Amino acid sequence: MALDKNSLEEKLKKLFDLDQEPRAENPTECASLICNYIDEYLSEAELNPFPAPGIQPGTPPIPDPNFGLVLEMMKVKPSVPLVVGDLTSQFKIALTAVMSADNTPGQFDPACGLAFNADILALLQLVSDDQGYEAAGAVVAQSPPSIDAAFNKGKEGLSHEEVAKELAKQIHDSVTSTVFTAVGPYAKATFVQTPPVPLYSSNLK
Repeated sequence: MALDKNSLEEKLKKLFDLDQEPRAENPTECASLICNYIDEYLSEAELNPFPAPGIQPGTPPIPDPNFGLVLEMMKVKPSVPLVVGDLTSQFKIALTAVMSADNTPGQFDPACGLAFNADILALLQLVSDDQGYEAAGAVVAQSPPSIDAAFNKGKEGLSHEEVAKELAKQIHDSVTSTVFTAVGPYAKATFVQTPPVPLYSSNLK
């Protein structure tokens, strides 16, 4: 699987439609559900596969004989457990605070966008595949989502569908603009990326 913006948008449309389930009873519950849906979306995030087998140093050096034998195992993902309810913890705090203020949403940016960036950064400290290769790194490019751009649609009199569509777009554009770059060669036990440059880099997809 990979990031599914359409699925996220459909869940948000149902949430913002007060005539169907789930009906959030208060701003805190609404913020929590929004974050859960974003977490479900993020749990499918992938990066590009590591491009070549690691080499076991020696004379002669030995390439990993098992590299790429099972294509499904080459999918690179964040190494932290992708647990729904956990991934956007800082964003949830910021979003809840704004949505709960006097029971009316106020200005979401930049606090919510910066909190979202912080959650994605925490998610991408280490990435790995099911072959056992992993790489430590950092986010080097990311555009924060504008939550105001979404909720302002409602203030402008547009439908809840338009609010959901814009919120899903803002989240998706932010996540897919995120680029992970390794700080060193990727490795698995005695097998190490050779040559170690260029360092592995990939956007989230």
